[in-house]
Amino acid sequence: FSGENIEDLSKQGTFGKARWFNIVKREYNACRKGVAIIDMTSFTKYELKSANRSVVDFLQMLCANNIDKPIGSVIHTGMLNEQGGYENDCSVIRLDQYHFLLVSPTSQSTRSMKWLKSHVPEDGSIFLSDVTSLYTALNVIGPKAKYLLAELSDENFNDFARMTCRVRKALIS
Repeated sequence: FSGENIEDLSKQGTFGKARWFNIVKREYNACRKGVAIIDMTSFTKYELKSANRSVVDFLQMLCANNIDKPIGSVIHTGMLNEQGGYENDCSVIRLDQYHFLLVSPTSQSTRSMKWLKSHVPEDGSIFLSDVTSLYTALNVIGPKAKYLLAELSDENFNDFARMTCRVRKALIS
């Protein structure tokens, strides 16, 4: 995607196709046909872990989708309240057997932490920490994503099938 030949979009009407439609269309097609990097560093990141299965059971109770997936899985889900109402949109990443990273929109940081804290067992069996400032988060997307990653790292990304979402630590040089 190139921002060349971008017209002045400051004056536009409110009816019909937006004047910026073609710019967004070009950006979308670049992502769909090539590779794009999306900076999600500002997104809220919480670390949750325990010495046993209690953190898995805790997340299973709060989240709509099945969290008990293989290590490296990314599960997009919602956190629900007791009435089935939506409390927070998030992605839960399984880092290890009893170790998870929960990523949620920046605008939900206060609400999601309050919701999690209000349900964490008081016995200290589950460790919960806001690690937002400790990590950068980049989404590398598109059918050519694994080729870009292969150029930047010594890791093998051949097993990343199209339309999958996984997390992997890799040294980028």
